[in-house]
Amino acid sequence: MVMAQVLYKALHRDSTSAEIHVVAPAWSRPLLTRMPEIKRIIELDIAHGELGLAKRLRLGKTLRSERYAQAFVLPRSFKSAIVPWAARVPQRVGDLGEFRYGLLTRRFATNKDKSIPNACNYLRYVDIDADIAMLKRDLRPQLNVDADNQAMILQSHGIDLNTPLVACMVGAEYGPSKQWPAQHFAELIDSLGEQNLQVCMLGSAKDLPQGEKIQALCKHAVINLCGKTSLTDVIDLLAVCRVAVTNDSGLMHIAAAVDTPVVAMYGATTPTYTPPLHPRAKVFYLHLECSPCWQRTCQYDHYRCLKDIVPQNVLAAVKSRL
Repeated sequence: MVMAQVLYKALHRDSTSAEIHVVAPAWSRPLLTRMPEIKRIIELDIAHGELGLAKRLRLGKTLRSERYAQAFVLPRSFKSAIVPWAARVPQRVGDLGEFRYGLLTRRFATNKDKSIPNACNYLRYVDIDADIAMLKRDLRPQLNVDADNQAMILQSHGIDLNTPLVACMVGAEYGPSKQWPAQHFAELIDSLGEQNLQVCMLGSAKDLPQGEKIQALCKHAVINLCGKTSLTDVIDLLAVCRVAVTNDSGLMHIAAAVDTPVVAMYGATTPTYTPPLHPRAKVFYLHLECSPCWQRTCQYDHYRCLKDIVPQNVLAAVKSRL
């Protein structure tokens, strides 16, 4: 969802008078409200993985009165193309994807080349040929920050910015093959504490056990905010962090989008496909023979792609960005 802002920015730059409406699940509303290019958010009240054919058709019919000129279908599933088809949008653009030839009026061959950044793939829809350098310079995501909410969050969690703040995003929804080891995070946090830096851990409620495990391994104090902040709170909090240390996760992209330098560890996935779009990002990726495997767990059960990224090297990257 963060990387999709590259497309919104391209559309807005091409025609500043155009209105961009986004159909998306309810969870993404806090994120989309921070994208100034979006005029209206239309919630799709359907659970993840649910077909919801009747709901999609009904929503599409209610949107016919909007008389949209064009629709861009970013997910590659059949069901995601139903709403614009039912809304009778004359131009419906997207990857050929999953059995939806008749639902789209302009179709691209599904781009499965993971050597091309995903954000660049979106720009095909508006006929922009961009490489990653161009993205970093011009069309990278940029989320708005709420200064009032930011001040409230800092106060409620007792964070004093007179001491530089470093964020650690310790989880990854994808699974263990994207998660840097807890012991490594603890060693890094202790090293940062010895440098008189304060560290906060960020993540969802699902990341709380991992956060607690890391906290128990730490000798220095660490602020564990896993499961204690909303998505908008995290956006505002990351904006005041000096550096964000992170797995390949959604929060990594949010950090880059609020202009916080990112130090990221990649294991089962590749930074060529979903890189942090920030000019000062530092990526650790070991290019092992077995990676990227795109598996949620390590098929060899050694997780060397992450374990062999040592805390000392990550610490050096953080210090250079401070």
